[in-house]
Amino acid sequence: MIALKAYFQRNYFGILLLLPAVFFIVVVYVYPIINSLQLSFYDFSPLKPHQGRRWVGFDNFIDIFTTKSYWAALWLTFKFLLITITTQMVVGISIAVMLNSDYVRSTYGVTLIRSIIIMPLMASPIVVGLIWGFLLDTDLGFVNQVLEVVGLGPVNWLNTPTLALISISIASIWQWTPLVVLLTLAGLEALPKDPFDAARVDGASESQLFWQLMLPMLKPVILVTLLTNTIDAYRVFGLILVMTGGGPGVATNVVSMEVYRTGFKFWRMGDASAQSFLTFLVIFAVALIYMRALRTKQH
Repeated sequence: MIALKAYFQRNYFGILLLLPAVFFIVVVYVYPIINSLQLSFYDFSPLKPHQGRRWVGFDNFIDIFTTKSYWAALWLTFKFLLITITTQMVVGISIAVMLNSDYVRSTYGVTLIRSIIIMPLMASPIVVGLIWGFLLDTDLGFVNQVLEVVGLGPVNWLNTPTLALISISIASIWQWTPLVVLLTLAGLEALPKDPFDAARVDGASESQLFWQLMLPMLKPVILVTLLTNTIDAYRVFGLILVMTGGGPGVATNVVSMEVYRTGFKFWRMGDASAQSFLTFLVIFAVALIYMRALRTKQH
């Protein structure tokens, strides 16, 4: 106790500076999680406030296992993750390697290109959804106008089940691939030059340098990038809400949309809270897997 008091006396100024951030984290993150967990044990509807909250224990969690729409949304979420994360990583790493080449650096300069690439990251998911919603509009969208010019005709991108999932995936890839580029490029710039020079002297080709030297050295950066983009893709909401609203039908009804529909369309707040807490546990488990893999690679 005395040691703890002495620690606070020595570092009171730094602790005071941290208090606003701690308060923000508690209000924005910790309290909603605790409140959602508490509500998940009750049966409550805002449309019937006079009935109050009725304790149901773990019934809301048990109901999830018999709710086909939730598991369909979870499966759709994993398909969305597979499409977006795979494309983001392949395209992002490829662009980063290209930008890190001596030719691009000497001819175009990386600073200007990096400033252009980062622009999608500056837009909110709602804005990105509006942009791509206009671009893919059946009648007035720029994409369909180009297709009509080349004789392929208009395509109903957002109202065809298969194409709707592809459309939101394209929008998500457009927004988050620049993050992969920036993080990978930062990792490339931090790599030591000596191993590459030694390998070139020994006759290694550029392909061998990439697969046997560059990628293994970039594994910590790649894992952190995977973690960040996986979490962002798993909790995607605003983008889908603006572009398709989860439709047509349930073609783009991912987990976040299913929680939204359960809570704010069917007004089953207890079920929605149980689903959101289960979603939080899935994201937490994925983060633990990535962090364990990161520690393994570092050792």
